[in-house]
Amino acid sequence: MKTIVKIAVMALVAISSAAFAGQKDNKTTLKSRQIVENASPDDWKALAMAAAICVDKKTNLTQASEWLEKSVSIKETAYNLEVKGDYLILSNQPEKAMAQYIKAMQVGLNNETGFDVKNLQVKIGNLKSAKN
Repeated sequence: MKTIVKIAVMALVAISSAAFAGQKDNKTTLKSRQIVENASPDDWKALAMAAAICVDKKTNLTQASEWLEKSVSIKETAYNLEVKGDYLILSNQPEKAMAQYIKAMQVGLNNETGFDVKNLQVKIGNLKSAKN
């Protein structure tokens, strides 16, 4: 009898965990979509921010990729290029991610006052270490 109770409790925990995980993903997706819907059509930053939320939570990645492409087509910035690199890492494309991180660093240094390269340097260093 105790075994049946333990199995029932474990099943209940597994179902609850799955339900909450789905809610988190739905909440993230809804939040990111709301950012895009409330933005103007040429708001590169809102598109990049919405994509970054999805990339950080590893959810809604197909739409995040679309938002990143549109963001970069409106205006290339260190921010959206870095997020694109992060997306490419999740898509198992480290060489393309490296190229985006390097491009982000160049764009940031050339176009953004006080741009801090430390975070990008760490990401590039991690990729180089993983490659070796």
